[in-house]
Amino acid sequence: MPAPSAGEVELDACLVRRVMGRKTWGSGELLTALSQAADFKRLTQPRRDRLQKLLQQAARRGLVDKQGRGTEQQLRLSFHRFNELDREAFDQLLLGSMRKNQMLERDTVYRKLLDQSGFPRSSTAKRAAFDKHLRSAMRRKLVQRVGQDIQRV
Repeated sequence: MPAPSAGEVELDACLVRRVMGRKTWGSGELLTALSQAADFKRLTQPRRDRLQKLLQQAARRGLVDKQGRGTEQQLRLSFHRFNELDREAFDQLLLGSMRKNQMLERDTVYRKLLDQSGFPRSSTAKRAAFDKHLRSAMRRKLVQRVGQDIQRV
């Protein structure tokens, strides 16, 4: 996604999480709310396409649940707290953040998962949930520890 121009906020998972909250949204009203939060004066077709791509990425990462199709589509956040992540959602985020055989520092993996799930800050509860799920992923051989690094298998 291109960098934001002057006066536009960055379109990312944090924006989606901030706008959506605990509400269930229709796709049209969510695009309008996201464009207002991004300080778009008008929702042009290129901007609409960027927002739709952002929502598709959020759904692929497991951040957003989609129900229905087309104009009847309903969207809501899959989880509201990082420590509410279930094993499948964590695995999806983890595997989506690393390429096969890629090695990253443990802290880098943690930071990437927070960023991808729309949480701008770290906390001890988030770190504990990350550690718990990472140990589970290691036991199931999705990733392995190599020194201080994590490698996707």
